[in-house]
Amino acid sequence: MKTIYLVSLALLISACATTYQAPTSAAPDTSMAIPADEQTLLSAAKQVLVMEGYQITNADESAGVISTGQKDMRLSPELANCGTTMGLDYLKDNRTS
Repeated sequence: MKTIYLVSLALLISACATTYQAPTSAAPDTSMAIPADEQTLLSAAKQVLVMEGYQITNADESAGVISTGQKDMRLSPELANCGTTMGLDYLKDNRTS
């Protein structure tokens, strides 16, 4: 009897795990040439990051690298396509938040 319960539980868990469907769209590759020197671009990037609420933890201007701390934010389907589970958008499903 105990074996039947364990097998049933294993089947239930594996059935729920197979309902997730990964997103089918690929992320667009975007780039743009901006007519400015590297120093101006890094300065503008730091200003925008601070205005958006990011905390700059390290900025190596000679290497062209800006590091920020983590920023917690709630994602929406417009910001990220996380796929679906059981036909529901993963981000709209209350069980996944």
